[in-house]
Amino acid sequence: MTRRHDSGSRSAGLALVASGRCRSVRFVEINPQCEEPFRAAARRLASAAELTFHVAAAGSAPHDFVAGTDVVIVDPPRKGLEPGLLEALTALPAPERSPCGGSALHGGDAPATTMTKDPVECQDIGTAMGSGSERTPQPHTLIYLSCGFPALERDCAALLGSGCWRLQHCEAFLFFPGTDSIETLAVFRRQ
Repeated sequence: MTRRHDSGSRSAGLALVASGRCRSVRFVEINPQCEEPFRAAARRLASAAELTFHVAAAGSAPHDFVAGTDVVIVDPPRKGLEPGLLEALTALPAPERSPCGGSALHGGDAPATTMTKDPVECQDIGTAMGSGSERTPQPHTLIYLSCGFPALERDCAALLGSGCWRLQHCEAFLFFPGTDSIETLAVFRRQ
């Protein structure tokens, strides 16, 4: 995975950094108290990946946060995705060819753990949105971890209704036995 955007699921992003499978990760978190623990964990990883941490609402500059990413991971509160981020994800341009050749979608049946590009063979075109003649690469995968099923249902309807995304996998987890709290993991792929 060349670049990814992580909104609200810092531990998943740091785990991917530790695996050595990312060149860069952008973390977006609204809670400023999360920045220092993030930086401490990042120092312990001593990774070559470029890590950036933004104290902001995920919907405050969604085009900036999502542009140039391969994968977006979100773990929103019970209310679901912020309207700005949902709008950005549902208005993505049609997928282009990957810099490595072939489709940027990496095959419809590939499991989420194989979403990689070979950094030796691929070049990151990473142009800024709207500048130059090349379009900025856009995410081909959205991983959505939800603790609020009604919001996931609403966001899922918007994502699928946009024609940009298809639902590849959805699975519920009971992380807190003895409660009625269900976490749902949904994996979307670009159409």
